[in-house]
Amino acid sequence: MNQVIRLMKRIALSPLFWIITICSSIFFLENSDLSNYFLISDFATNFPSLSLSGQYYRLLTSLFLHTGITHLVSNMFLLIILTWVVSPIISKALYLSLLLLSGVLGNLLADVLIVSLVNSDGNYWSFLTTFGYSHGIVGLSTSITGLYIFALIIFVFKTSKDLPQKKFRLSALIFVSFIGILSLILNFIWGQWFTITAYVHFFGELVGGMLAFIFLYRQHKKLGLKTHDINPLK
Repeated sequence: MNQVIRLMKRIALSPLFWIITICSSIFFLENSDLSNYFLISDFATNFPSLSLSGQYYRLLTSLFLHTGITHLVSNMFLLIILTWVVSPIISKALYLSLLLLSGVLGNLLADVLIVSLVNSDGNYWSFLTTFGYSHGIVGLSTSITGLYIFALIIFVFKTSKDLPQKKFRLSALIFVSFIGILSLILNFIWGQWFTITAYVHFFGELVGGMLAFIFLYRQHKKLGLKTHDINPLK
């Protein structure tokens, strides 16, 4: 009985559980009625022109919407894998902050870019497009790409022998990398190389990477202080 209670508390305190619950609930609520779909999507989708016109909440709300069951399941699947990979390394608060900052700031930077492209009247590099500007963007993948780059950088620069099941976690990270590379190849084949989807993913990764280096710097600084306390004469 005590084990069941501890398990329930653990689940209730898990950011991953609540993120999956919120995304799934919104998805099923949207698809339960057509009017719900239009109401939620119109209110919460990240339309760059609206988001940058004062409706900044869309940068956050759009993260929890998904276009279909495949979109939802694939994002939740990758989120579960990456959460397992980084869970021994970072706290729940840092994990949640990482997802929110990567998602919101990634969306914001992508919106700024695509609005700038629209306003430039075609005076930009030909490989850049404004595809997706009018349709908007939804999905947690902006946050997930930030989490992925964070995990990748941590594994490259922080070699921890104490990390449990390190080989399995590294294998999981390689698997996610393979999916990411495959997705890039397919987008290139389909002619969707530089679209709003690509922009939010890129900037989500950029924010996640910056947060990873900040985390590593703080860890290095903290380790230096501990070493100094142990050896004050050095």
